[in-house]
Amino acid sequence: MSGYAALAHALFTGAAAPSWATRNTRTRALLEAVYGPKAGVPEAHAPVYMYPIVPPAAARQRLDRFVKAQVTHLLAGRFSAVAPHLDEAVWVLWPDNTFVCHEGAELQAKLIDRPNALSLEPTAPRSYAGAEARAAFARGIPEALDVLFPLANVLLYTFAVGEHGRVMVVVRPTEDGGRLASLLLPSVDDAWAFSVRTSLDESPPLRIAQTLVRRVCLGHFTALRAMTLDLMPGLWVGDTFADRDRFIALAGDGEHRLDGAEQIFGASVPGADLAATVGGPLAKTIERESEAKWFAPLDALRPMLVETRVAWIDPNTLGVGDESSVHTLLLETKEDDGAGGDRSRWRVGGWFEG
Repeated sequence: MSGYAALAHALFTGAAAPSWATRNTRTRALLEAVYGPKAGVPEAHAPVYMYPIVPPAAARQRLDRFVKAQVTHLLAGRFSAVAPHLDEAVWVLWPDNTFVCHEGAELQAKLIDRPNALSLEPTAPRSYAGAEARAAFARGIPEALDVLFPLANVLLYTFAVGEHGRVMVVVRPTEDGGRLASLLLPSVDDAWAFSVRTSLDESPPLRIAQTLVRRVCLGHFTALRAMTLDLMPGLWVGDTFADRDRFIALAGDGEHRLDGAEQIFGASVPGADLAATVGGPLAKTIERESEAKWFAPLDALRPMLVETRVAWIDPNTLGVGDESSVHTLLLETKEDDGAGGDRSRWRVGGWFEG
């Protein structure tokens, strides 16, 4: 097993990183209570199957209620209520940390009701279609999930379950409701659940800064390339002046950005004075070289420093851990409005971490 298939198994079995080990340990403690401490692993045949296309979004609210009901049944050990809704292929993490795909029919025969296994109400529900997952999660995680469950045709549902943290189930929508393509798995959205949502009501500089920070940190290279016109042709990255394309390419480094999965994004707000943030010598250099780099004095570009708070998931508690900031320097430029006049466009001219 290699590539994204290996990454997918490492995520759910806890081998990917310390934080994933914590998620795995918490989820398996939950599963032991749900399945029983001596739950045997049924033989897995890894069936070959094809997923149909996800139906229109109008059915999503009905599906939300259906999925919450199924997760409630699972937590309570009412497997007979869940059995009719298993898909042809179902991925299962067992208490002994075996992670395998079963035929739904075989799994139905093996799961025995354990009345009132847990009295837990799933709360704080979130759901992600394929495009939403690719936008929310660090590069590598959607690709790994896609190996197991084609993301174009399923929805990921996550819930909080008390001290056990967040869990996830994967659901294939159908005309009569849905089919579970997985039972309870460790969730992939701990950091996203803590993060502040980007608002379209924010001013353009704040919105650009917020979007840029997420796309860089999450390694969303293709989405970052779509922001080319929001970047100056060259920009300061720390104390180095870099070509725009080189800066964008940094988001594509590596097979995945698993470390980005643990980053929590706070709000973007107007920052302090440039010199106070990057230091007097660098601030003077940026001002002195503005005309050579950007063809205008710095004051004429109305520089605005934006601070975006970033934190990391604590690998032991899965709560909010260390915090830091990314500062982006926004510059107001002019471009042709297509009607013989000019219009303002804010562009990023600097990226400063810490």
